[in-house]
Amino acid sequence: MSNKKNGLIYLLSNIANAGLSFILLPILTRALTKDDYGKVALFMMVISLMPVFVELCTAGSITRKYYDDSKEGFSSFVGTVFKTIFTGACVTTIIVIVFKDFIELVIPLSYEWILFAIVVSLCNSVISVRLGQWQVRQQAIKYGVFNFIKVFLTFSLSLIFVVYLEKGAEGQVLSLFTGSLVMAMAASYLLYKNKIFSFEKNKPNHLREILNYGFGLIPHVLGGFLLLSADRYILDKNLGLSAVAIYMVAYQLSSVLGIVFDAANKAFVPWLFALLKRNNYNEKAKLVKYTYISMLLLLVITIMAFLIGPYMVVLIASEKYKQAGEIIGYLCLGQAFNGMYLMVTNYIFFSKKTKFLSLATIFSGLINVALMLVLIEYNGLVGVAQAYAIGQFLRFLSTWLLSARVYSMPWLTFFKQSDSK
Repeated sequence: MSNKKNGLIYLLSNIANAGLSFILLPILTRALTKDDYGKVALFMMVISLMPVFVELCTAGSITRKYYDDSKEGFSSFVGTVFKTIFTGACVTTIIVIVFKDFIELVIPLSYEWILFAIVVSLCNSVISVRLGQWQVRQQAIKYGVFNFIKVFLTFSLSLIFVVYLEKGAEGQVLSLFTGSLVMAMAASYLLYKNKIFSFEKNKPNHLREILNYGFGLIPHVLGGFLLLSADRYILDKNLGLSAVAIYMVAYQLSSVLGIVFDAANKAFVPWLFALLKRNNYNEKAKLVKYTYISMLLLLVITIMAFLIGPYMVVLIASEKYKQAGEIIGYLCLGQAFNGMYLMVTNYIFFSKKTKFLSLATIFSGLINVALMLVLIEYNGLVGVAQAYAIGQFLRFLSTWLLSARVYSMPWLTFFKQSDSK
């Protein structure tokens, strides 16, 4: 299947999934109290941090290994990754149980919920392996169908647990837990059926290679956590769970842009790498010109978010979350900078000089947290959203500067034409 068709399938899959999430949002905001919605947001924050402890960021090594090994060696490699993930989940579980009193002081969630988050993270790792193998094999239809079933299952379970059984925040946690568990079992079966993993004949050097890959990404993941999830913790500690709920409603609405950017990036990367391999100046100059046009378009969309966003918040989430309208523009601005980040980060992956990417992410993440702690004192909830936008801008800018160093593109000379054909 061509890259264009695959890209279209990824886009349609993301739109369908976003549609279900969009439908679920007004249901949850009306069925849950602000405090309950805030608890769910903190639970999602914990899940976003768990890959550092559960899988040690090793699941992604499978995608990279696919292009190196024979089928036999590859299945052995995947089996070793799974052993690493399960070991990490067991160790993390023991740590949470032993230090549960301290953890509950730091995070306003019961330790049972933290244990649920560990299982969800473990399941998500298995699911990501199955999806990743369809992606590298260019089986976009299977990828899209499986991903949609996962989102639809969670959507259905949310209606059952939260709306029908009226279990509140616990119901949403149970829907995420149950949906992830069922889909992870299905993913495991499909991986086993296709003989993608094997627990036999594991090579000793596989574990070293897996850990080297994972440890190299941990700073990048931590930086991403500081950029994307630390805001919920800071809000809870300073303004309470209701503020977390208001912020997350605005964030989820703004994340529609992120879903579109992700689908576009999946379609863009194969085409981009093919262009960069040809190394034609005129093609690269034209690409830079369209990149600048796309960036300007994103800024125009952001202006619209500031103007119509407050009305959309009330329409979708109800008058109860009217305050979210004050921050949705800033969050959309942050999403726009994230889209710009995706436009420039792929040059680093093409050059295979990814070790410096973690530095850019950590730097912007730490600045983001520092700005939140300062601006929340002056502007409250709005200050946190402003810090998010600034943090995303710094990540985009630092990544752009890094990409310009590791791979030459005519960022400043794109208007010049080359005589070479």
